[in-house]
Amino acid sequence: MEAGSLNLEVKAFDLDDLLQAAIDMVQDRAIAKGLRVEVEMSGDLPAHWLGDRARILHVLRNLLSNAVQFTGGGRVTLRVKRGQTGLRFLVQDTGTGVSEALRPFLFEPFRQAESMRNRRFGGTGLGLALCRALCRAMGGDVELTQTGPAGSTFTVDLPLSPTETADPRDASTDLDASLHERYPLRILVVDDNAVNLLVAKRLLSRLGYRPDTATNGKQAIDRAAVCDYDLVLMDLHMPEMDGLEAARAILGAKAKAPRIAILTADSQTSTRMLCRQRGVGDFLTKPLRTQELLALISSTGRFAA
Repeated sequence: MEAGSLNLEVKAFDLDDLLQAAIDMVQDRAIAKGLRVEVEMSGDLPAHWLGDRARILHVLRNLLSNAVQFTGGGRVTLRVKRGQTGLRFLVQDTGTGVSEALRPFLFEPFRQAESMRNRRFGGTGLGLALCRALCRAMGGDVELTQTGPAGSTFTVDLPLSPTETADPRDASTDLDASLHERYPLRILVVDDNAVNLLVAKRLLSRLGYRPDTATNGKQAIDRAAVCDYDLVLMDLHMPEMDGLEAARAILGAKAKAPRIAILTADSQTSTRMLCRQRGVGDFLTKPLRTQELLALISSTGRFAA
């Protein structure tokens, strides 16, 4: 593939949405292998950027897929931070690493395919070559920057520019970084999806809050047992114990129960009726909307006061 033959579609995209899409593509396979998929992002990154979202997603998907495929245990981490010319994405795994003999051929599709006798990246010669071609077509690059017995790190640098919000529903919403001073709430966010947790933490931090987090219902119950939270944002659909079951356990165990809002993309009336029947009547729609969260915090704060 010639870099010059690629027509880029440069548009504004939401960074959180991009990361969510990338993680969603590998989450099921990671869970099946017992791997944790984590996302870490610098807190100072703007929410919206200009770039070819589809091509960036393709690169991240390939790197994450390789990491999951060749990691037997532990975790796969996607890190995002500012680079020298835009954004830097790092895909890290806890696999066995890439042997020194194979490293020169990682991004060469044909020589790589001939050399991969041990199957490490054996099926991804074309995938990694395409990743590099896409990155270079966008003015960036991808490199294997670290490898060894503890795992590997692939680094993607892309010259992307931040832009104004791409969502008119958030454009007129002014975030008050001192809201936590007016309503000093203790907040717990519960979600098994790493990106959803990250989105909620980023939004709450912009309001001055430092929320605790949990990645499943049982962990949420344990957190609530030792801390008197004022507000719990609880994902509805989680493995092992769903959000509704966890919410009922928390409400039943505390003399002064926190306010619990269910996080769900399910807009069906029957789902919300079921939650209300179980004692949970507050909902926040996924993806998390700034204005809805502000309204919930304000009403919770006034009631707590």
